[in-house]
Order: sequence, then C-alpha cells, then structure tokens
Amino acid sequence: MDKFKGALALVTGAGSGIGRACAVRLSAEGATVLLHGRTTTKLSETGALLAGPHGILGGDLSQPGDNERVAAAVAAQSDHLDILVNSAGIGDLGGADHLGWDDFRRMLDVNLVGLFDLTRRLAPLLRQSEPGGVVINISSTLGLTPVAKTLAYSAAKAGVVALTEALAAEWGPQIRVNCVCPGIIDTPMQYRRGRPEAEVRDWLATMVARHPLKRIGRPEDIAAAVVFLASAEAAWVTGATLVVDGGLTVARQ
Repeated sequence: MDKFKGALALVTGAGSGIGRACAVRLSAEGATVLLHGRTTTKLSETGALLAGPHGILGGDLSQPGDNERVAAAVAAQSDHLDILVNSAGIGDLGGADHLGWDDFRRMLDVNLVGLFDLTRRLAPLLRQSEPGGVVINISSTLGLTPVAKTLAYSAAKAGVVALTEALAAEWGPQIRVNCVCPGIIDTPMQYRRGRPEAEVRDWLATMVARHPLKRIGRPEDIAAAVVFLASAEAAWVTGATLVVDGGLTVARQ
C-alpha cells in the first residue's frame, strides 16, 4: 500500500489511542512517520508497530519551548512536511461549579493553544510540500454538542473546530486544514477520568445500544477518516468537519 509513499507525516499524541492508530495506518500506507508525545516509552511501543521508517520527537504541547524544539528537529530532518495530524489531547470530567482556573487552563493549553502553537511553527515546512501540506485536527463531537460536566474539554474542542475553519480560510491553497470529530471511542483516555475501570466498561456497554451502528468506536475508525482527508481523494476538501461517531449525534436529536 503506497498511498503516501515518500511522504513525511508527524502525528501528535502518537503514544496510544487515536494517535497511535493514525501513525500505524499512515505508515502502512507508505509514509515516514514522526511520533510526537510526552512519554517516549509509549512512542517507542508505537514505533515497534510501524511498517516503515519513523522517528520519535518527545514534547509537551503546553510548553512553547518544546514546540519550538520539535519544529526545529523536523526542519533539520527535512525541508518539508506533508501531513500533520494533531491528535494529542487530555480529557477530564468537571462541571462549572467545581472547575478551577488551573484545570481549565491546562485543558485549553494542551487541547487548543498548544495544538495551534506547534501547527504554526510547522506551517513553513507544510507550505513546502507538493502539491500542498495537509493538517488534520482531532476534535470531538463534544466540541459540537457538549454535555454536562465536560465544560473545559468541550470548550477546547469547540475551539479546535473554529481554529480549523479559520486556518483553512487563511492558509489555502498552500495548506489544507480539516477536522475529525470522533464520538465515543474505546481508548485509554476513557480510563483516565477518575472512574474505576469496571465502571467505564459498564458505561461503554450501555452506550452500544444508543448508537445506530450498534458498537463503540475504535481508534482505527478515526484513522481511516484521517487517511482519507490526508489523501489526494480529498484534494478539494478544506475547512471541513467530519463527524465519525457511529450515528450517536443524530440519534440524540
């Protein structure tokens, strides 16, 4: 499979979940993949799954110095970047009455501000791609239709949708910028929200029936959408938001 043969891609949040699935799929399609994340051991585990060449670029999106270093490392390796997948993110539950300043800021700094900071630093390399660079931002259906106790996460992910549209308008035709909004995906993030694992499993099981497609999403479902948006088949697609949620959003309406 050589859809992206010769292409250079960078995937943030590549240590697990959606980011890992995107890295695996892009590699299987021929791309050289640079893996970005905070935990190098997890990035190494992802690297062991890849079909082709890769590199590891550790960094924390909430730290401008890390983003500057990562962008410089990419520039030292190549004079261009073809694909950027912004998958890194953190999530937590919290309503307005119990959400502190630091918690809200951390959610925005990683999920929105850091995403933009790294993307803007990589824009010169994306502009050098032929026929043009591609950015795919991973948002969430909660950025479109928030629910209770997801205030900070929903606000940050809504910002990602708006950022995608603004960058697409500003950077076209040199860079295409699109967004994927996953629904409920069975990833490690689901188990990092302070709930016991058994409780999370029970909740996921109850959610199956609410989906028209009668299953919970898998990271590979999102990776498939990312591959489409990054490919030549989506050459006339920019500023778009693709909802990949098994129909849950329309079922709630």
